[in-house]
Amino acid sequence: MLTTNKNEINFLIIDCRYEYEYNGKTFGLEAIAWELIGWIGGHIQDAINITDPYILEHLFITNAALLLKPSYLASLKKDFKKVIQSLVTEKNYEHEPSLSCPPTIIFHCEYSQERGPRMFNHLRKIDRELNIHRYPHLSYPEIYLLGDGYRNFHIESPVRDCPLKISPDCSISL
Repeated sequence: MLTTNKNEINFLIIDCRYEYEYNGKTFGLEAIAWELIGWIGGHIQDAINITDPYILEHLFITNAALLLKPSYLASLKKDFKKVIQSLVTEKNYEHEPSLSCPPTIIFHCEYSQERGPRMFNHLRKIDRELNIHRYPHLSYPEIYLLGDGYRNFHIESPVRDCPLKISPDCSISL
């Protein structure tokens, strides 16, 4: 398990909901309809919004070495779209020490029943295929699905953009 200090684990939260859900923005009649059914917009603090398997592969397979650089991880959380569209390479971080292992990855969608599990399974399948010659090794051994999704997270913590805390024993809390 990768830690930066005794109480903190490096992790990436992948929000697989649609962009308007992630941003919490709807307009006009659509906004009224969503409000009537209890839709909850917004996102978990530092979560990055990925809905496209190609972008998931680009981040975790093509740029895998960059995920071992602490400042790259921090910049992903700060401005994911800008970072993923830039032409950043390992060379940009060659003087920065690498972390000893990749971040823990937590996927979720609204209920963690469809989109989150699909992206979770996509990454695990590709990771398994890339490491078939050294089974059971995985590039990303620590990937999880947030139980009951963002909706349950929001009910447990109604404060928008609330940080998720992960303790060294792998329990996830608010």
